[in-house]
Amino acid sequence: MLGLLIVPVGLYVRSKLDESPVFKHQTQRSPTAKAPFLESIVVHWRAILAGFGLTVYGTIGTYIFYYYMPSYATKTLDIPFASSVIASCCAAIAYIAATFASGWISDAVGRKKPMIASTVLSLVISYPLFALLSSHPTLPVLIFVQCSLMASLGLFQGSYCAFVCELFPSHVRSTGMAIGYNFAVVIFGGFAGAIATLLIKITDDKLAVVYYGLFGCVIGLVTIALLKDRSKQPLM
Repeated sequence: MLGLLIVPVGLYVRSKLDESPVFKHQTQRSPTAKAPFLESIVVHWRAILAGFGLTVYGTIGTYIFYYYMPSYATKTLDIPFASSVIASCCAAIAYIAATFASGWISDAVGRKKPMIASTVLSLVISYPLFALLSSHPTLPVLIFVQCSLMASLGLFQGSYCAFVCELFPSHVRSTGMAIGYNFAVVIFGGFAGAIATLLIKITDDKLAVVYYGLFGCVIGLVTIALLKDRSKQPLM
């Protein structure tokens, strides 16, 4: 309910923004899509699936490594709630720094390299870090683990937005991005906490939550590996 308060702000900001030069140029050459949703699904479904796959990794990573971590730390590992808040604040700073760094790197060497590096790194470090935290549930270890995981995710996220934009032509770009993004977030993000809790309950394994995170890593890695980097090409 509190999140709804941002809607008027978003509408106000959107009303004051100019369209991108690429979109303005496209509308001068030909009319915009009359049914962008339908055209996106019928014509650009491959790009939607690509955006969906990339968002799965970013969404699962965000929800498991950041949003679910305080609950996991307090309820599963018996770490004090105050400690989980401190660790989350530190992780947010690491995430922001890594996201900015990723954006800068992607402009210099392309989008795919930092995104692949992120998914591979997350695959390698996620289980050992959660195992470390499970065996040493202290504040310093929690800060180290969560900051490491969020820094790895930030390396992906700083390139993700531009990469997904470059998958679609300008006349359906917002619609195509929104379809893949929102479905991935609803399915894999909205149920992330429930899935993680269920995995722990079914397996009676404190590390079961990692398996869901690793699933997201694999989906993201496979998706990005199959796509072309269009960062050096003019926007469509």
